This record gives sequence, structure tokens and C-alpha cells, in this order.
Amino acid sequence: NSLEGHSDWIWSIFFSKDKNSCYFNGNPITNSDPNTFKLIYGRWAKDNYHVYFNDQIISDNPSSFTFINNYYSKDNQSVWYNFDSLQPNSKLVTIRTSSVNDFELVSDRYAKDSENVYLNGTIIDKVDARSFQFLGDFWSKDDHHIFQFDKICEEADYDTFEVTPEGARDKNRIYDKEYRVR
Repeated sequence: NSLEGHSDWIWSIFFSKDKNSCYFNGNPITNSDPNTFKLIYGRWAKDNYHVYFNDQIISDNPSSFTFINNYYSKDNQSVWYNFDSLQPNSKLVTIRTSSVNDFELVSDRYAKDSENVYLNGTIIDKVDARSFQFLGDFWSKDDHHIFQFDKICEEADYDTFEVTPEGARDKNRIYDKEYRVR
């Protein structure tokens, strides 16, 4: 479906519309409303009835939809993680959160709810969500452990561990920007 010659269409990299329909990559989006259709960001759009990721309806409640950042979004029933909504192979993951209302962003790619902590949309095992703190880069801690990405850093001395501009350190080691122990 070419939209050339239409004076009443808008477009983005992925979405377009004319007076009759809305399109994703040139293909009509089923049940979309061109009169209220708006681009949110990248592969996200909404109208008065639905929220869309690519050409798929992911929510029937656009009034409660919040685009938290480039990675996390939610409505009153679900939370989603998107690896990168501007990339061709972008994937959307539905997060199985215990409480959408308690879901909050901790940093760009870390988030938590009352029971779990998530890195890139995946639950981090063995972390206490209530005491979780993002320290910088991909370092974090709870009341019992230091974490490097989503793994417990067994080598870290909890009481003296700190993130530095060069990486991180404790009384026994230096951790460089490549997350190698030196």
C-alpha cells in the first residue's frame, strides 16, 4: 500500500496513516482508528481504543498506558520490556509482575516491583527487592550481596565495595570497566 499522493497522511519510520486506515511498514493495522492514531515512540503507537507495538494490539486501555522509558512500558494490567524499539528485530517481552502499581524504574534497564528486580525485563535471582539499590554501570546490591549484571559477585567484599569512574573496587580487588576482576 503506497501512501504517495495522499495529502492527509502522517508517517514515522514504521507507522503511517491516511483518512481510511493506519499502517505499519505499509500494511494495514486491523481495528485501528486513523482519526485518533498517534505515534508514541519507535514501534509504539496508540489510538483511543488500543496501544500497538508494531502492528499488534498489546493493550485495550490506552488511557492507562505509560511509556516509562525506551525499554519499559506499562498499563493498569501489564508491564512490557522492549529490547530496542528502533531496531528491525525488536522484541517485546511481557513481564510477569506481582504488582503493576508497584512496578518502578530503578535505572535505564533495571526495574523492580514489591517482590522482584528485573534487568532487561528478566528477573534477577536471589535478590531482595525491598533492599535493592542500583550502584552504577551494571553494579547493584541488596542487604546481602553485590551483583554484577544479574549475578552475585562472590568475590566482592560487601562492606568496602564501591563503584568508581574506572569500574569498581573493594579492599581486596579492582573491577575494571570490562567487569574483570584484577
